[in-house]
Amino acid sequence: MEVSSPTCMFRLNMMVIVMVFVTGVPAQAQQSVRHDFLTIGEKSGEQILTRNTDGTRSIQFNFNDRGRGPETVTRYTLDEHGLPLEISITGLNYMKSEISETFSRHGETGNWQSDNEKGKSNRAGSNFFWPLNGPPEFLAILARALLQEEDGEVSLLPNGTARIETLQSRTVTGADSQQKTITLYSISGLDDVPSYVWLDQDQALFGADFGWVSITPEGFNETYTILKQDQESVENQRLLQASAKLSTGLVGLTAFTNVDLFDSLGGSLQKAKTVYVMDGRISAIVDAALPVSDGVQVIEGDGKTMLPGLWDMHGHVSATNYFNYLALGITNVRDMANDPEFIIKTRRDIASGSLAGPDIHALGFIDQKSEFAAPTGMLAETLDQAIEFVDYYARHGFVGIKLYSSVEPEWVTPIADYAHSLGLSVQGHVPAFMVATQAIENGYDELTHINMAMLDLLGADDLDTRTPLRFTVPGSRGGTIDVNGKAMDKLVALMKSRGTAIDPTLGIFLDMFLNEPGKILPSHRPSAGQYPTGTRRASLASKGRNFGDEVNYAKSASTARAMVKRFHNEGIRLLAGTDNAPWGFALVYELRAYVEAGIPAAEVLKLATIGAARHMNMDQTLGSVSPGKRAHFVLLSGNPLEDIGALLRTSIIVKDSSMYSAAALLREQGYTPLE
Repeated sequence: MEVSSPTCMFRLNMMVIVMVFVTGVPAQAQQSVRHDFLTIGEKSGEQILTRNTDGTRSIQFNFNDRGRGPETVTRYTLDEHGLPLEISITGLNYMKSEISETFSRHGETGNWQSDNEKGKSNRAGSNFFWPLNGPPEFLAILARALLQEEDGEVSLLPNGTARIETLQSRTVTGADSQQKTITLYSISGLDDVPSYVWLDQDQALFGADFGWVSITPEGFNETYTILKQDQESVENQRLLQASAKLSTGLVGLTAFTNVDLFDSLGGSLQKAKTVYVMDGRISAIVDAALPVSDGVQVIEGDGKTMLPGLWDMHGHVSATNYFNYLALGITNVRDMANDPEFIIKTRRDIASGSLAGPDIHALGFIDQKSEFAAPTGMLAETLDQAIEFVDYYARHGFVGIKLYSSVEPEWVTPIADYAHSLGLSVQGHVPAFMVATQAIENGYDELTHINMAMLDLLGADDLDTRTPLRFTVPGSRGGTIDVNGKAMDKLVALMKSRGTAIDPTLGIFLDMFLNEPGKILPSHRPSAGQYPTGTRRASLASKGRNFGDEVNYAKSASTARAMVKRFHNEGIRLLAGTDNAPWGFALVYELRAYVEAGIPAAEVLKLATIGAARHMNMDQTLGSVSPGKRAHFVLLSGNPLEDIGALLRTSIIVKDSSMYSAAALLREQGYTPLE
């Protein structure tokens, strides 16, 4: 977990300090309503809504996430139907970059502009403008506008349609024994999955859960677990129903005829093959010219390319990405940090076949409790407690341990030694005041994120990398690194001698280093035309960490690419992971970035298939389309050896005894498939 993304941390694009004004009316007495913003149950910010008797409103909202978090001011007015007339947002966004966003509506004409986008509509009179940087309160504002409509629908600006559904009600009790009747609503149309919001009996915002973070009224903090459980239950039921609809069972013997098969063991394309599947296993591969026996189910390949199922080696699994992963041919995901109970349940649901998604190989996340601690996993206060967490993860079937930035450097060796004694791997962020070479010497089996290697080469052992310095120092100074110099030689030699791998997540750093306000971020450019409206808007860049220092950051992007290329050339295992959304699409860009760095496409496909399986000690059953192995493969149009972008043109995905249509999976989430 490194940088924020449209779905990695939150399901909101609306984290701001807000002030709301109705112009031309003198203010009267004020009443304030406070909401606490919680990170895994602990207060990390607040929203204060002040309502004047004349309708003037002001909202303050802020939170802190490891030195990140928004600080913005918004002014807006609503019409009698609850639709925005004026919006003005200024300040800092989650990544502490300046933002400016405005919307105004006069009659039927609406105009909007921000660092990300600019637009105009002549049909704005009955539309709801959805701001990119709005606060949690905006979910309640939109919900109330939708509830005024007989059909529960409102057209959105810039485009799209929002729909509301009433789900369930319950009564909750606060710390002062105050009771509220709250109702859960789902709002679709904002993103690729529904958004959820709870309103109280007066249709005022009660709260919402966004995954690792949530918002509740002051005095009702304990109810966040209720919000979370209810929302997860509703979302899980939606996914289970969709999974049953989207899956086709492969019963008996099935022949996938006339396919060009990518041989991940040899790195070549075998033309005109027929692949047989029996009971979830690949049973035979023969020439397509050979006839198929009567009684065998035939799936015509039509000359499409068949690849082994891909691996995303740096994911954060959630309800927002199960279908996307499958739709892009990803049948295995290594989850790098999550709520342990959630990931255990989700892994079980997928393994049973009731939930459509990739197989999950989870790492147990450990950080040391501090103001910079990560918002998930287990937070240790002592080394002994961290060792206990390793035991928990081992007993519950986790495959490794991920350490994070706040861990004391002195803890690394004892944690690594104990984890290794239980057969668990150790990887993650290099702890603050430590560099990558030290982490490897102390027991790391792999490095997570290319910036951690860059910091080592910059001699950054005195930096507090719990903070955003772990981004800004490689960004501003990375271009000074000599990729063929002595420091790099030392790191490479150490990694080769220890068999250390690296999960570079190159795509997210190219996004950071090459950010251009108003343009689609680099990792989204090949696929943004397939996104639903909200997801595409979220892929538009505002001012980033490189603002004002674009030249140096661009040099750092070149350095990052060159480092990945050298690691590969030296035989150091690259693990193709993303840590980025939209999940699935992000892996295609990650692989494209490796090709653009100079690694041949065949080698890139090998490292994302058999290479990942070998690293996970699962290459006897996964990683190639070979007789006896599990049926994990994808059919796609085009030849990815000639154009890695062909990975976006998926058609059929097979995972064991289930077959899926990529088009159906994508449409379920609001994406447009490529033909």
